[in-house]
Amino acid sequence: MAETLMCRARTAPLLTALSLGTAGCVDRLHNLIRTPEDGVRSIVWTEQERAKNIAVWTLRRTHEASFHLVRLVTAEEPHVHERSDLTVFVLSERVRIHLADRVTTVGPGDVIWIPRHIVHWAENLHPKASEAYAISSSPLGHDNHKIVE
Repeated sequence: MAETLMCRARTAPLLTALSLGTAGCVDRLHNLIRTPEDGVRSIVWTEQERAKNIAVWTLRRTHEASFHLVRLVTAEEPHVHERSDLTVFVLSERVRIHLADRVTTVGPGDVIWIPRHIVHWAENLHPKASEAYAISSSPLGHDNHKIVE
């Protein structure tokens, strides 16, 4: 099972295919979101969001999935998603990811796959907040997020 917990890949071409930005523009990648409906949207965190340890922009939600931009200052609490698998694309900074009994460090361009029911959390390793693009296999919500003690 340990082999299925972590998928790491360089994702600049993949992110381009997802229309999030242009390969080679990682510095600007986390500031722009491109969608067929809206064209280009600038991402500017508000002062209130910047004051939080974790801030989340829900970019899109369907019956099958949800898409989020996540900003992390320090660390999440250990938790599970009971109804969703999660795919996370790291956009900025270095992050230590805890997946069940495994720990690894990831950075911009890395992809993490987190199956449902797996205890996980992230720790930002940089003084500046990290950012990631997260896709949930079913819409994320408070009823799908359970803190583990």
